Amino acid sequence: MKSSHPHRYSCALLPDHLRPGGKLESVVSESETTPVAPTVAPAVAPLSLRTQGPWLAGLLFIVVPTQHLQAVPEDPIADGEEHPVWYAITRGRHIGITLSNPFALAAIVGVSGGHMKKYKTQILALQAFNDSLTLGMVAVLP
Repeated sequence: MKSSHPHRYSCALLPDHLRPGGKLESVVSESETTPVAPTVAPAVAPLSLRTQGPWLAGLLFIVVPTQHLQAVPEDPIADGEEHPVWYAITRGRHIGITLSNPFALAAIVGVSGGHMKKYKTQILALQAFNDSLTLGMVAVLP
């Protein structure tokens, strides 16, 4: 079968019901063709955002902390496993230090002036966040 789009794959390997002009009716019954409203999964799982201390790494806040964030005990990592990555979010919809890339991205995507950075250790992320806090560079943005 010759395609009008020269760079597309051939339909020759597709099952009959998926080929152009194929018989989809034999695969899908009429009762299965009833329109259904699409469901949209949330981009990020529900998140508990805090408005007060304790001011700890691993928590996310919708207010600027009143003091430096403190480290939390890390789970020991077995030999051979990849080390976790910490994200310091200093300007965004929510701020703080997290291990979750989706939560970090949700804080800054579409936010003018949003800022986050990835660190290899919790201590480096804490130092960066707390330095920004001291300098008045931490902000919750709309």
